[in-house]
Amino acid sequence: MTSDVIVFLAPSRSRACSRILRAIAEIKSAGRAAVLVVFTREVDDSMRRRFTAAGADLCVVAPAADDLYGHIQRARALHTARDADRARTDDGLLDALWSRRSQPA
Repeated sequence: MTSDVIVFLAPSRSRACSRILRAIAEIKSAGRAAVLVVFTREVDDSMRRRFTAAGADLCVVAPAADDLYGHIQRARALHTARDADRARTDDGLLDALWSRRSQPA
């Protein structure tokens, strides 16, 4: 299954930045889409960390038009890999719970 990718163009203003961070967090809480954040100019590491913490799968700086599709594919792959890791973790937890439940008290 191929996941959707939502691309955000990161603003330079702090207030708009906060709105996008909230939007990314909402999108990622549903877990159904990859998020790619495009910065128009170089940003410091703390700004990248804020977007990553909100749930961005990938952040890039001013990619060439020819490179954008590759970044979209990379964000999709990162999202898919993280989903697979989460599913394995959830499956392990469920297996442990069922195992305990099936054992006599």
